[in-house]
Amino acid sequence: SPKGIGAEGFIPPTTEKLTYTIYFQNTGTASAINVNVIDTLEANLLPNTLHILDASHNMTPTWGAGNIIKFSFPNINLPDSNTNEPLSHGFVRFEIDMAQGLTPGTEIKNKVEIYFDFNAPIVTNFATNTVEFPSNIEENKSLLSDFGVKVFPNPMDKTTYFSIVNESSIQSRYILSIKDLSGKLVYQSQETNEKLITFQKDNLSNGLYIYELKNTKTSSFQTGKLIIK
Repeated sequence: SPKGIGAEGFIPPTTEKLTYTIYFQNTGTASAINVNVIDTLEANLLPNTLHILDASHNMTPTWGAGNIIKFSFPNINLPDSNTNEPLSHGFVRFEIDMAQGLTPGTEIKNKVEIYFDFNAPIVTNFATNTVEFPSNIEENKSLLSDFGVKVFPNPMDKTTYFSIVNESSIQSRYILSIKDLSGKLVYQSQETNEKLITFQKDNLSNGLYIYELKNTKTSSFQTGKLIIK
């Protein structure tokens, strides 16, 4: 069985390389003579930059078509975990360049298939790295704010909701504005006194946007980041 791929989380947009560690373990009932790990690299990982850092046993890498790499552990004779748990583990570690200039919110996913001898492959979990927001974009800035806002879900798919909380006046009215990273207004709601505002993606492209929810009575506002995926 696999133990998964290491390396995931939010990464700065200036990140150049990712490091992956692929773990595996023989939890069968006999030694595994050969183990093969096949990784189909996604489009934002650059195959010609892959560099192997370490492996638990003798290993030979070979490239398949395009972005497919096979890590072969021939004659590894990996004991099963019932016979020798400490020696039933293995791994391979490599680093690889990622594409540059990716839109914040872009997910880079990687998973592999692990073959123990002639058994059906076991598929690992996805290791997901998400390009985070530029450091000059701050979340939930307010001006003399007399209310708070919760956005859910965020990242969003087709629909998200802006819930107004800690509101100090029942007579307040609100306008929701959505802007892209260039500052262009791409959506603006009608003025409303509702405390739950629904926003739908419609024809907007996936990526990072900035929302502003303004209290038109007091001119205070809340801003933050909205990801459409």
